[in-house]
Amino acid sequence: MNKIINNVFAREILDSRGYPTVEVEIELCDGVIGRASVPSGASTGKLEALELRDQDEKRYCGKGVLKAVQAVNGVIANEIIGMDATNQSTIDKALIELDGTKNKSKLGANATLGVSLAVAKAAANSFKMPLYRYLGGEQMSVMPVPLINIINGGVHADNNLNFQEFMILPVGAETFSEAIRISAEVFHNLRSILKKKGYSTNVGDEGGFAPNIESTEEALDLIIYAIESAGYSAQSDFALGLDVASSTFYEDGIYKFENKELTSKELTEYYCNLVEGYPIISIEDAMSEDDYEGWKLLTAKLGSKIQLVGDDLFVTNCELIGKGIEEKMANAVLIKPNQIGTLTETFAAIDMAKSNNYKAVISHRSGETEDTTISHIAVASNCGQIKTGMGFIDEVKLYLKAGDGGDGCASFRREKFVEFGGPNGGNGGKGGNIVFISDANLNTLLHFRYRRHIKADNGKNGAGRDRSGTAGKDVILRVPVGAQIIDEESEEIIVDLDKPGMEFQVAQGGKGGLGNTNFKSSTNKAPRHFTYGQPGEEKHVLLKLKVLSDVGIIGMPNAGKSKFLTRCSNSDTKVGDYPFTTVRPHLGVTKVDDSEVVIADIPGIITDAHLGVGLGHKFLKHIERCQILLHLIDVTHDDVVSAYSCIHNELELYNGDLVEKEEIVVLNKCDLLREAEILEKKNHLANYLNKEVLCLSINGDLQPILRLLNEKLKKSNPKEIDVYDPFKM
Repeated sequence: MNKIINNVFAREILDSRGYPTVEVEIELCDGVIGRASVPSGASTGKLEALELRDQDEKRYCGKGVLKAVQAVNGVIANEIIGMDATNQSTIDKALIELDGTKNKSKLGANATLGVSLAVAKAAANSFKMPLYRYLGGEQMSVMPVPLINIINGGVHADNNLNFQEFMILPVGAETFSEAIRISAEVFHNLRSILKKKGYSTNVGDEGGFAPNIESTEEALDLIIYAIESAGYSAQSDFALGLDVASSTFYEDGIYKFENKELTSKELTEYYCNLVEGYPIISIEDAMSEDDYEGWKLLTAKLGSKIQLVGDDLFVTNCELIGKGIEEKMANAVLIKPNQIGTLTETFAAIDMAKSNNYKAVISHRSGETEDTTISHIAVASNCGQIKTGMGFIDEVKLYLKAGDGGDGCASFRREKFVEFGGPNGGNGGKGGNIVFISDANLNTLLHFRYRRHIKADNGKNGAGRDRSGTAGKDVILRVPVGAQIIDEESEEIIVDLDKPGMEFQVAQGGKGGLGNTNFKSSTNKAPRHFTYGQPGEEKHVLLKLKVLSDVGIIGMPNAGKSKFLTRCSNSDTKVGDYPFTTVRPHLGVTKVDDSEVVIADIPGIITDAHLGVGLGHKFLKHIERCQILLHLIDVTHDDVVSAYSCIHNELELYNGDLVEKEEIVVLNKCDLLREAEILEKKNHLANYLNKEVLCLSINGDLQPILRLLNEKLKKSNPKEIDVYDPFKM
């Protein structure tokens, strides 16, 4: 009975642009309240669910939402009061049926979404859970990385730019906080550059600068200049993204922008040139929502190279997403909950995209509120992008195709006065190889996110006059140190690139065919025989990254691992007093006397992690490379032996060798208990383990523990990893 909806109330509030929107409160029988407010967009697709506006020009220029508020406080409240807030899909279905229209035009998508989100928040609050945990359960493993709007154009700015958003993607950042930091530095450098050039530094309604510049290329050049002025690389530290919003300048089958009038084919070539000239890896709404043929052409051209996001094309609608998938339009879906009107339909759209290998990108709107639901949806759904970006990747499947050998040539000398000139057909060129090199400057597999099919060049065919074909160019793929390349079918390790500068050929190019010159003999002076080139090797591989470190910090969520790493090294892990601060492994380097110690913070492990529960085996694997384990236990835990055993058992179930590693056990946060309680827990755990247990307060001196780790590292003789060594003869 406690989770039953007891009261529903809506009000009119203002969004970030000063326009009215709907805020809804849901009160449960246990007194818990869930509150949600609905965003609104300036650039909207024709097929989006309808926002219900009052159309009264005397109030807010006709944009008031009193009708939507009335719908919530009236017919919707009457329908859902008495329903169980934990039955989200049932409540959302009731909202859909109560509206009874295809586009929510009766009640308004702003009304239905406000109720849907508030119900979910009330249920989460009643369970005393963060919304992302309530929505996603224990399966979340990816934190979204920001893709940040830095220059505005189109309907979001009063300038000459037609393209709506120019975005930076901090792909080289190791942590989320670093991504925000370096992006902010680029933002402020861009401000200075614009001022020096005499441009306005006013911002558009989505937060980017809105200078009155004349062309897309000029905007991109300014962003590149800002990145480099901030001390970063526009190749390795940042990539660029565009939201074109092309429907706004599409008319009668022609795209009219920047004094250009282009067909779909010509616009596709324009995008290809942009991608060739700039580090662009994502383009949103590149074609109009009505230009299906344009979308198909663009996807065929660029779909294997970059992310092509459909926003107006799909409007978070499963029916439209299904059509796009069937007709091969775009390769990613922008997710905006207010485009469809309920939380259940939002997650259905995400699931449809992901199950068909389309990316899902959670997005804000230009008219935002203080509601943070979209960030919870991004984490709960493991999307990895929040109109803003990509997450840490430590595992990726690749299709590799080495180049085919060129064919040999059957040709004969044809020269004046030379009778029976004989054969002169050249050999075909060898196909290009695919080679992996370990690079100490890389730390994620992020650069493979939109590059899953990799092909080397074919060798050229032989020609007459004994001319051999040119060999195909090798493809060189750089990966972080610690990357393993695994055959997907046999699951055997092909190579373990665990040292800097290692080079290994994974797929060999085909041999070139022989020209007819090779078959000339005393009995066959005019052979017509030649051979075709051999096909290059074709492989499906799994590229897996395992962190290489001296010490791995393990423990349950909220044991203090991230703070330990931050205090003892230069890592900038974002730390808070809540579980799962870390959702990807972080590396830090600390100086101990005359030595450097590399420490990895492994995300919190929970019961059944070896089965993939929680953050699961995605991170357990990183412990395999550590020489010593530093096991932190929150001293405030009711049963410290149970806390220790939970982690120990998961390690043993995942890989029995892990529990044989040297382990230092530390009771952390000891300043939160009285000395007598600490001593009792310490002795209890030490007797159970039959070994010494150390104690550490939140801001205590780390040097004794670090020196102990360093001493044990110097004495340790790590077991060699039994993998194929391509350098061993």
